[in-house]
Amino acid sequence: MQKLISICIAAYNIEKYIIQCLDSILLMEANLDMEIIIVDDCSGDRTVQEIENFIASYEWWIPIKLIKNIINAWPGKTYNRAVECAMGRYITFVDSDDFLIAPWFAEKIHLFEQNNFLKIVYANGYFFEDNSIGRMIQSHLPRLLSWSIDHIRARLFENIPMLSISCSVIRRDFFLE
Repeated sequence: MQKLISICIAAYNIEKYIIQCLDSILLMEANLDMEIIIVDDCSGDRTVQEIENFIASYEWWIPIKLIKNIINAWPGKTYNRAVECAMGRYITFVDSDDFLIAPWFAEKIHLFEQNNFLKIVYANGYFFEDNSIGRMIQSHLPRLLSWSIDHIRARLFENIPMLSISCSVIRRDFFLE
C-alpha cells in the first residue's frame, strides 16, 4: 500500500545527531502515514549502528528502511537512491543533522490536497550554527520575501541559502519527472 509521505535521509558520519533527527520526526509527525528511508553513504563512525538500534526500537510502529551505499556517492546521489526506494505520494528530505521543531509535513500535505496545481511546498526553517560564541539561529525566508525577484535571482547562487531541502515537500510524480 502506498504511503502518504516518504521522508528521505542521507546519512554520513552523523552519529552525533542522527537519533535527534529521527526522534524529532516521530515526535512531530506521529500521526502521519509515512515511511522513513535512510541511505548511509559509507559512514566511518557509529552512524549505522545508531540507525540500526533506532530501527529495532521503532520498526513495529513505522516503516524505516536503512540502505547502505557500497561506495561513497555524495549527498545528491544518496538522496536520489532514497527516492528510488520511496513509496510515498509525497517526498521530503531531512538532512541527517537536522531536526523538526513543528509538525510541518501534515500542513504542507494539506496544501497539496487543497491545490492540485502545487508541485512543491516550501516553508521557512531555522538554521543552527555552532560557533565560538554558541549556537546561532538564522532565518532567511522573511528577508528573502522582501526582495525583488531580480535581487533573488542575482543572489541565488551566492552565500545566502535560498531554499533548504529540509523545508520542502515535493509531489513524487513531479520529482520523478
